[in-house]
This record gives sequence, C-alpha cells and structure tokens, in this order.
Amino acid sequence: MDPRRAFGNEGEKTAADFLSRKGCKIIGRQVRTAFGEIDLVCEDQGEIVFVEVKARSTDEFGNPEAAITAKKFETMSRCAQAYLAEHALESKPWRLDVVAIRGSEIVHFPGVDSPHGNW
Repeated sequence: MDPRRAFGNEGEKTAADFLSRKGCKIIGRQVRTAFGEIDLVCEDQGEIVFVEVKARSTDEFGNPEAAITAKKFETMSRCAQAYLAEHALESKPWRLDVVAIRGSEIVHFPGVDSPHGNW
C-alpha cells in the first residue's frame, strides 16, 4: 500500500477511535458517493455526522485543518447530501465535523459551517 494512503488510513482509525470514546457511533468509513469520499460517517445523539479527517506528522506544511479549502468544504457538503439522499435520511439532522491530527494531538471541530469559519 502507498505510504501516504497507509498514513491516511491510520489517521482515520485514530479519529474513529477518538470519536467512539466521545460517544459517537461509527456508521461508515471511507464511504463513496457520486461526489467523492466521506472519511467517517457517525451518529451522535441522533444527528448524522460527516467527518473529514486531516492528519499531519509535523507542522512543516501547516496545521491539518488548514487543508479544508472552500472547494473541499463544498465537496464535503455535496457528499453529505448525496449520502443522506441515498439512505433516505434527508429529514435527519446532520452536521460536518473536522478531526485534525498532529502527531499525537487530536483536535475535534464539530459543526463546521464554512471553510475556516467559526472553528
């Protein structure tokens, strides 16, 4: 396996374990939609949560959450809406989260509402 993909998979596993400990139920990992991939799909207190995981081993290229550009945010939103439609969950409350991993530090940004917005 490509080392970058292996590192990404490990980051997603770390994020899933972290969110599970916080009480989220993991519904899916690396979920494909017509618009792209959702790293994690969870349920948190009746709300569907679509999680983008960004991991960095160092800050050499900036912090992980800085990689959430306007284009990435738009893709996250489209993927979430496609997932909801495919699973007949359009009436369920939902949100977009980002989990940033820097080495051993994990930062959870729940309910992001825009790229680099109120988080």
